[in-house]
Amino acid sequence: MPLELFRRRNFTAPLAVNALTNFAYMGGFIVSPLLLQNVFGYTLSASGLVMMTRPLSYSITSPIAGYVAVRVGERRAIVVGVASVLASMLVLALAAVSSSVALVLVGLLLSGVGAGTSSPSLMSTVANAVEPGRLGLANATQQMAGLLGAVSGMQVLAAIRSGADRGGPFAVAYLVGAGVVAVGAVLAGAVRSERRPRPLEIVTAA
Repeated sequence: MPLELFRRRNFTAPLAVNALTNFAYMGGFIVSPLLLQNVFGYTLSASGLVMMTRPLSYSITSPIAGYVAVRVGERRAIVVGVASVLASMLVLALAAVSSSVALVLVGLLLSGVGAGTSSPSLMSTVANAVEPGRLGLANATQQMAGLLGAVSGMQVLAAIRSGADRGGPFAVAYLVGAGVVAVGAVLAGAVRSERRPRPLEIVTAA
């Protein structure tokens, strides 16, 4: 790994944002089904149906977000996406203490939309920050950063709510995830959008 790559803002910042966002995103993925089963009394199959909200919203949002980012810029797409994941953690924390299934659905929806919005721009920003011959290295590094964040989030948030059958510990776990992804939201502002050439103007002869 050439260490000089980490001096490039559009290489380092998206890696950190990806790791911090995945901390909350995947940590919430592990904790939410347990909230539905242990606190709300849902069966395994019923909680699985509720959890489908997140992957569905992600799969719908992600391809659309790629086209939108070209027009609004990668930084805006990343900031909006990470902010949505942050909002989802806060909503899920509120759902845990209020025992509201509707809020759980809103939180899962925000989580999927947020990750789907930020992921394409995070990937393209890292790829554009390196030379063509280093694309494989950049992709592998980004995947590693995401996996480290995901594994850390699953372990930490699961440990916080370990054995709980009431909403309080779940809310604390979500708030920890919110705190971590809030740092990612700040770092997202350091990403620079890719400069694109202005479209050519065709002037017809008089």
